[in-house]
Amino acid sequence: MEYVISVNKGRFEDIFNNPKVIALFENKPILKPAPIYNSCLECFAISVCQALLACPPFVRYVKEKIAETKLDMHMKSLVAQFAAHSIPAAGSGDWPRVSISKLLNSIPGGFNGKCREDAEDWYRQLSKEFYDETFGQVSAYYKTVCHECGKCREINDKSPRVQLRCPDLEITAANIESMLAVTGNEIVTWEHDGCENTTCRETTRYEFPDVILVSVDTFQDGNRHIGKELEFFPTEDFSPISVNNDEPDIFHLGGVIYFRTFNCFRDESSGHYMARVYHHGNVFLADDNRIYEQNINRPTEPANSVPYFAFYYRQRRAGRF
Repeated sequence: MEYVISVNKGRFEDIFNNPKVIALFENKPILKPAPIYNSCLECFAISVCQALLACPPFVRYVKEKIAETKLDMHMKSLVAQFAAHSIPAAGSGDWPRVSISKLLNSIPGGFNGKCREDAEDWYRQLSKEFYDETFGQVSAYYKTVCHECGKCREINDKSPRVQLRCPDLEITAANIESMLAVTGNEIVTWEHDGCENTTCRETTRYEFPDVILVSVDTFQDGNRHIGKELEFFPTEDFSPISVNNDEPDIFHLGGVIYFRTFNCFRDESSGHYMARVYHHGNVFLADDNRIYEQNINRPTEPANSVPYFAFYYRQRRAGRF
């Protein structure tokens, strides 16, 4: 099923910049993605916003955050627009088109519109400017041990990149569970005093906030691409790489960001981003202003695309946000 929202350009363009209008949708749930108009090479940010708004803790954070900056206000406006498009009784075509251009320009450094940016890099910039200490950030704890002399080195990284390793497909399936099983245990080189051995084992454990970005390494042995084979399930247990790994650490899948390279260009910077998002037991492919509802049991992969990263969230308390 496909639906495309088409409204008159400029009609009520700024209606959702009004705090009173935003307040009307404060308690309305987001039940599905809203089509977002891509004015100029904005797919990198559109796909990220689609996935984030499928994560209830992120939506709750936006609604509860006091608007102190333009970025805060534009994010609240975006959440309100998604809630408006989710109202079943409303004629979706009557709502203004959703645009994130002002949100993009409200982030320091802005977006020049001349070239598409990297989606993961943009999210890191967004999180730096938008999140406060109440939202939390990922922390990584690295422990390197020499099996010869027994020396130990411990490092804490407060801004790590969580990347899941590609498993050996000869012995396991291509899915997030198998990636989690082989991530966080590496053989590294560590030159340390008083020991000739430099080959050591390093373990990595993460302390996760309620919303996390997880990058996926889809190259096996550096050459075979497993992107089209990789399966994502609605829930995953992240305890294998969690600091508190003595009990399950369950996360729900909010969305997967896919990247498509255009065949007419050799440069990967000339591609396109889209997102597969999960809302209330339903799954959708969000491609700018086109939204395709998919079979939750057999969601189809975007054509000529590979998964780049995914957003997961913990559901700590009940709520429809």
